[in-house]
Amino acid sequence: VPAFYLLDTPVTAQDYRPFVASGAWRDPAFRLPDAPSPQRPTDWERQVRHPNRPGWGVDWWDAGAFCAWASTTGRLPSGGQQVSLPSAAMWEAAARGPKGDPFPWGKDEDTGQGDMARAAYDWEPTGAGPLRGPPSVGAFPCGHRGRLMDLTGNVWEWTASPWSEDRSSDSVDGRQLSGADPRVVRGGSLGNQFRGPHAAESHRQAPELPVGK
Repeated sequence: VPAFYLLDTPVTAQDYRPFVASGAWRDPAFRLPDAPSPQRPTDWERQVRHPNRPGWGVDWWDAGAFCAWASTTGRLPSGGQQVSLPSAAMWEAAARGPKGDPFPWGKDEDTGQGDMARAAYDWEPTGAGPLRGPPSVGAFPCGHRGRLMDLTGNVWEWTASPWSEDRSSDSVDGRQLSGADPRVVRGGSLGNQFRGPHAAESHRQAPELPVGK
C-alpha cells in the first residue's frame, strides 16, 4: 500500500454540513459522469443537531462528491493531497497499524463488555434501550489506533474499492468501474451484529444505497 493520509475521525455532520448548505451536493462538477441524482443524507435535519456525530445515510456517489468538493475547499486536512475515499486496502492498513494487528487497539480481544468499551457495535446501554443515533466521534478512546478514532463500529465507512469475494480488488479505485458494481464498506456499525471488531471485517454495499449506523 503506498503512503497516504487518513482523516483521524469519520466525517462528521459538522464536516458535511457546508457541503449541503452551499448546494455543492447538487453540483455536477463534483460528481462522476455516471452518478445518479444526488441525495441528502438520511434524517439530515436531526443529524445537524449533533455536529460531532459521524455523518451517515450517504451513498457511495455522494461520499465521492463530498471528497471532490473537500479537495477544492480545503475543508479537510489532506497534507496537500487530493481528498478521496481510501481503498479497502488502505483502510485495513490503517486499522491494523504497522505491526499488522488484528484490531485497531492491538492484538487482544476482550469479550463482552471489554469489546464494547472499545467500539460502538451491536451496542445497547444497560437499561437505557437502543441508541437513537451514533455516539460522537472519539467516544471510545480505548479503541483508538493512535490518533485514528472509530475504525470499528459506530457507522459503516465507504471505501473506493469494488467488492470481490476473494478481496483481489481491495486496492482498486472503484471510480474507474461500472456504477453497478457493489463497493466495499468497512468497520461495522452501531446496530450491526457482525463477526466482531476485527480490522479485516468487510461488507458489500450497492453504491446507490446509503450506509447506515
